[in-house]
Amino acid sequence: MTTRFLVTVNTALFLVAAIACAFFAEPWARFVWLVVASIAGINGVWHAGASLRGGRYSPGSVTGLLVHAPLAAYAYAHFVGCGWVSPRNAITAASYGAAYWILSEGRKLLKRAQRDVRAPHLSVLR
Repeated sequence: MTTRFLVTVNTALFLVAAIACAFFAEPWARFVWLVVASIAGINGVWHAGASLRGGRYSPGSVTGLLVHAPLAAYAYAHFVGCGWVSPRNAITAASYGAAYWILSEGRKLLKRAQRDVRAPHLSVLR
């Protein structure tokens, strides 16, 4: 992870959220906004977990737990409660956000397994 990569990803996420806000009256925009909220919320929880596992502060932990995760939870409840999105579309949006995290973590696990030349096999599920 480079600073350039992190800045690029966060900028792209911000721009996608801004575009979704600009077209919020459209159903697709609300769906996209929920995907972005899901990505941010899951990422915040992941950072907090990394802090606990590593025993040191992981950047984004406080913001993720105090802002992103609660905002995502509120957005999902509010959007479904108001009828802005169907429960099915809300679950789909959450799944897209989770898929981003799963793919990101899976890529890291595969790279870690490939670097470990002492391992008798490349299984990442140990």
